Amino acid sequence: MQERNRGISGATLKWFAIISMLIDHIGAALLAPVILGKAHYLQNVDRYTLIQIYTCMREFGRLAFPIFCFLLIEGIRYTKNRKKYFLQMLLFALVSEVPFDLAFHGKIMDWNYQNVFWTLMLGMLAVYAAEYIMLRMPQIRAVWMIILLLLCVVAELTHVDYGATGVAVIVVMWSLQKSPVIRGVLCTLILIVGASVAEWTVVFSFLLIACYNGTRGKQWKYFFYLFYPAHLLILGIVYYLYVG
Repeated sequence: MQERNRGISGATLKWFAIISMLIDHIGAALLAPVILGKAHYLQNVDRYTLIQIYTCMREFGRLAFPIFCFLLIEGIRYTKNRKKYFLQMLLFALVSEVPFDLAFHGKIMDWNYQNVFWTLMLGMLAVYAAEYIMLRMPQIRAVWMIILLLLCVVAELTHVDYGATGVAVIVVMWSLQKSPVIRGVLCTLILIVGASVAEWTVVFSFLLIACYNGTRGKQWKYFFYLFYPAHLLILGIVYYLYVG
């Protein structure tokens, strides 16, 4: 028991991901418009410095997604009610969409890009389908590959955050739970190739995940679910007031 407590709890991982995400979103929602000339605050800071700050914020923000994917897999493993877990994800995907669009596009609704809850939800469906088919219909495993392909197509067509790449990362994390090194390397490559070279910083996410001690830690129930739309709404209001 003492050995288990030496690592990082699930709650600590979640806090790290939340802070990383917040810094990333501040950079994307409030600094990017200044750099692009759409906003006129921070005029006393030269553009080169702003770009350097923005780049650092976005690269640090890359750490959040793999951690949230890992915590999703842990949630699937230990939840007592998978249907409730899915519906909870769906509810907050819907609640978060308007704040997400306000923060990053200054619109009440923008169909060109959807929040990360949709990505996590599609990944969850892929894992549910895989476990169901492998447990009850192992002789037709190819069906799961078709389902996975369809979910990836849906992710691309609906423009969810990280798209098919995000769904693939969740599936790989689930598939390689017992091979953390291979999991980290493969997920990093998928993100670099599928999303951006800037995703290389996710290697630090997997170093943190490697320190996970298997304990939940002190959980603030629904805090993250509420924090996500709340901080986006605040950023959206600031965006609307100063960028329009």
